[in-house]
Amino acid sequence: KTYYTYLQTHDITRDTSYNDEKQIDFDVSRTFSNDDSNSKYKKQKLKRILMTYTKRNASIGYVQGFNFIVSKLMSYIDNEEYIFWILVMIIEHILPINYFSELAGVMADVDLLLIITQQLYHINLQPELGDNAYNYLKNILFQWYSTLFTVGFNNETVDVIWDMLFLEKGI
Repeated sequence: KTYYTYLQTHDITRDTSYNDEKQIDFDVSRTFSNDDSNSKYKKQKLKRILMTYTKRNASIGYVQGFNFIVSKLMSYIDNEEYIFWILVMIIEHILPINYFSELAGVMADVDLLLIITQQLYHINLQPELGDNAYNYLKNILFQWYSTLFTVGFNNETVDVIWDMLFLEKGI
């Protein structure tokens, strides 16, 4: 019996486990197209991986966006346990320790990208765009970072970004 199998069968005792499972169920249902003949199998596999991760790392639990990260990994790798351990490596070793914990790292990267863009183009985006458009832009950037760019980009672009993630240990 592997550690992954043990975690899958281990009871969750955290108070937030029900909320995590509820959110995972919601996100899994919208991750894969129902037109796909393997959709049901993929959704079950995705849910098992995500639930197992929430058991492994209670301090982070489930974060929206993990479903897209895991589904991208599933497009490369079939072995469920390998996918789980790659997710662990990304969240706990490649990205900064607080990246997904309360989304501090994600928000810092969004702010940093906005600062760099404004300095590079000598523009103050918030007054130029207005509050609504600026907040909309921040939400788009937040989605990119929280899903590790798996949403909103084609596969080739994601592959290049993920090469940087794995080879350079950062984006």
